[in-house]
Amino acid sequence: MVMKTRYLLPILLSVAAVLSACNKEQAEPSGTESGELVTLEASIGAPGTKIHFTGDKDSYTETKWQAGDCLWVRSDTQPYWEAGDCFTTSAADISSDGHSAKFTGRTRKDGKLAAAYPYMMVNTSSNNDEIWLDLPGEQTLVPGDCAPNSNPAVAFLADGSTSLSMKYVLGAIKFSLTGENLKVSSFELLDAKSSNALHGSCVVTPDYEAKDIKSIKMLGNPGANRLRLVPSAEITLGSTPLDFYVMLPEGSLSDGFVLKALDAEGKALASLLSEKVNTITRGKVVKMPVAAMKKAGSESGAELQGSGIEADPYLIESAENLISLSNLINSEESYEKYAGKVYKQTADIDMNLKEFSPIGANAARPFKGKYLGSYKVISNLSASGLDSSNPASGLFGYAENATIDRVVVSNRSNGGNFNRVGGIVGYAKNCTVNQCSIKDGELGATANMCAGIIADMDGGKVSYCSAANVKISNTKNYAGGIVAHAHGGAVIEGCFINHAEISAANEVGGIVGKTDAATVTLCNTQKSVVSASAEDAGGIVGWSVAESTIKNCKVYDGSTVKVKDYYAGGIVGLVQLSTVEDCKVEATEIGGGQRNGGIAGYMKATPSNIINCSVSAGTKVSGSLNIGGITGWMDLGSITGCSFSDSFIDASGDGAGGIVGRAISKNGGDNLIDGCWVKNSEIKGTFSVAGIVGYAYPDAGGPLRIINSGVRSGQIHASLCDTGGDPAKGDCMCGGIIGWMRLKDAGSKAYIYNCYAHFSDGFVCDLAMSHPSLGGLVGYGSISSTGLVEIANCVSSLTKEQIKLAGSVIADTSKSSQVGALFGVMPNSDKISISDCHYIDDLSAGVAGESVVLNNLKSYPEASFSGNSEILSALNTYASSQGSSQLKNWTNEDGKPVIELN
Repeated sequence: MVMKTRYLLPILLSVAAVLSACNKEQAEPSGTESGELVTLEASIGAPGTKIHFTGDKDSYTETKWQAGDCLWVRSDTQPYWEAGDCFTTSAADISSDGHSAKFTGRTRKDGKLAAAYPYMMVNTSSNNDEIWLDLPGEQTLVPGDCAPNSNPAVAFLADGSTSLSMKYVLGAIKFSLTGENLKVSSFELLDAKSSNALHGSCVVTPDYEAKDIKSIKMLGNPGANRLRLVPSAEITLGSTPLDFYVMLPEGSLSDGFVLKALDAEGKALASLLSEKVNTITRGKVVKMPVAAMKKAGSESGAELQGSGIEADPYLIESAENLISLSNLINSEESYEKYAGKVYKQTADIDMNLKEFSPIGANAARPFKGKYLGSYKVISNLSASGLDSSNPASGLFGYAENATIDRVVVSNRSNGGNFNRVGGIVGYAKNCTVNQCSIKDGELGATANMCAGIIADMDGGKVSYCSAANVKISNTKNYAGGIVAHAHGGAVIEGCFINHAEISAANEVGGIVGKTDAATVTLCNTQKSVVSASAEDAGGIVGWSVAESTIKNCKVYDGSTVKVKDYYAGGIVGLVQLSTVEDCKVEATEIGGGQRNGGIAGYMKATPSNIINCSVSAGTKVSGSLNIGGITGWMDLGSITGCSFSDSFIDASGDGAGGIVGRAISKNGGDNLIDGCWVKNSEIKGTFSVAGIVGYAYPDAGGPLRIINSGVRSGQIHASLCDTGGDPAKGDCMCGGIIGWMRLKDAGSKAYIYNCYAHFSDGFVCDLAMSHPSLGGLVGYGSISSTGLVEIANCVSSLTKEQIKLAGSVIADTSKSSQVGALFGVMPNSDKISISDCHYIDDLSAGVAGESVVLNNLKSYPEASFSGNSEILSALNTYASSQGSSQLKNWTNEDGKPVIELN
């Protein structure tokens, strides 16, 4: 008799035990500690109890009890620590037809009784509320029959009777196999659905009222979809069918199965694949037709081991296998059979620059299956594609609704004139690409779209992929370390590049060249160079449009982002109708051309949002015109909760700002800068230089609002100023908040509320100027007849000693110098209102025209300015009275009033 060895589970078992079988005599179970001797009658129900196949009968089986059979029986009135008892039968206690038998053992009969067969399959964790059965991972193969004790059954009583009607727990499948004189040592049955468990712990929940099973739940380990079938001796598959039965949990084989014939060493000799629904039903038999087992490899026609399903994928073990896979997918004759199959790479493969066409080289025949790379490396792959009419190159050319997992390519190269060159995939539509990587070597394209993982990504998701120690280049547009062009709702998550060089003419990103209605999140660029020979380069994304999102990304550790002409950004070069959130740039150089920013180069034409982003750790943002710590040029949108600290801005032209180089408020739209700050940084430009916005030039009817923002320390540096050839007549136009506030278009507006400017190194103008136009808040103002300026509840700690012209502290701070603690010069307009601001009386408030409205401006001696509670109280009183303006509270930092950080 075959006995199943049991492994004890803890009371709170959450996973299935790993089971094994061994051939030895069944051990005699110990009795319970209490109870009385009870005799129960167990009968064959419909369906019956244990299966012992002497022939099929009405979809069920002929069943008989045998002497020595043992039931596990337990009463719920027993103490919790007591296990069930073994109730046994003898030949004299079995009915003549074998369908009923009397079983005797010791228990308490005054409660609910639970019974299970066979005894040795019941786990000691079982009680009257849950019966745990240990289903082994190996069954004995009995020709024409099934193994004794392989079919568990249960019964439940709650009415005090002694008659049990046993109910099946499992179902069965009957195989009839032939073969070509195959010597078989064992079989392996694999459920095509990997989540279906064929063995492990089976939890049976009783329904005492109905005397039936309420539910059955399988708890299987990974790999529990495999079951080993072992005959007592080697068998030979020939022309006469071999019949045998396998006991299985209900619901298994719902997606088909693979049955493998194995030799003594466990190597597959032949296999049988069924992709049909063969769902096992409890208590019934699924009868398979007579089938010939095919020798391993013959199923694919290309010497690929396996069956092509999840449980038994085709194995890719060599360069020849990989080329065979390409040929099968690219062939019109075999495409339908192989395009949607599962493939698993089991070894590193050196392609040695062998001739190779991408898998799915033709757009009409994309790869639609699943490729499991297993982190095995494919090295020295050169993919040339089929022809220039279908320009997509990669390990996969075209892929659709496919899964590509854990593929690693090294020293990848490319030949031909292709629009889409990917290290892994040329064109991917609605695909899942996970944990893939490209490393070492160079990958190039002579047309559009080149990327380390996917060139053209239409929908789908790329997760945790990487590019390292590679050069990725494109002579035209769209290059990315991970994806060149992501659109159609594509998601790129958790990807990174390291020691990579990414270059193209336009739209170049460390992670993605261009996002179009796509999401990039949790991605990093480290120690890499991203460059555009024309425009649009970003440490994460080159060009972002159409409600794309870039979130929780980081560029750092000596990375470089550069352009020749326009739009370099630490995170994104050109951003339109998109959101950049919770991103960081550290120790990075951003420069070349103009309109460059620490986070975004250019916020163009449509409203975009930059939220809670930071630039720090010695980052340098440089270029010619319009250079900003967060963005170089801002047409429309908002920048909130952002910071620029311990870093440097160096503009060789005008428009340099710690947050924005130039703010436009285009087409009458609203520009908002809220909760932003600059600290310990030098901001340098020729003129129009400021802590927040270097050059503010709102369009007609366009409002610019700056609230809850400020400069905590650092230097505002004007190198040449707007001299017109005569330094004595020029203007540097420098301010703590805005350098040049130019409201010349009709109806343009600027609002500055709840802002502060505190300097350590103050203002520096390299030239001696007769009227440099420097202000603690605003340097120089101009306004149209219908414009509007409001400045309120702000603070400046600017003093004379903090203003240096041509290397010396400013000598003349009279009205003619256009220097002030709050503003340098404001034109004569009653549309300008400055109120409720605080400053040090070492300088005047500034030079203002007669019509400018100045109200409740308060000055303090420098000695009493630091830590002044009166100033803090006044600021918070005003802020709390302006609830609709969302003004934040103030606090003291190093004795100076600043906005509380979130």
